Amino acid sequence: MWDLFGGSMTGLRQQFDADRFEDHDGFSEHRSEEKPFAIGCERCNRSLYVSASLGEDIASNLKNGFESGVICNACRSLDDELAFPQ
Repeated sequence: MWDLFGGSMTGLRQQFDADRFEDHDGFSEHRSEEKPFAIGCERCNRSLYVSASLGEDIASNLKNGFESGVICNACRSLDDELAFPQ
């Protein structure tokens, strides 16, 4: 199947999936030297670890009444399953 821009839909899906599970959100499920600060997933409160700069940004947002915006991969997968049932 081809999309309007001449690429295959399978290729686009593979790119989407690859981007989704890489650490583009700046968090990890494991503490490390690069990501020492813990923050809870907005949905399940699972501990996720972020860098010092991102931790400071999130803390500032929380202090000002905003949500953290951090959602773990398990909750994202569940959202996808509920949004697109098979």
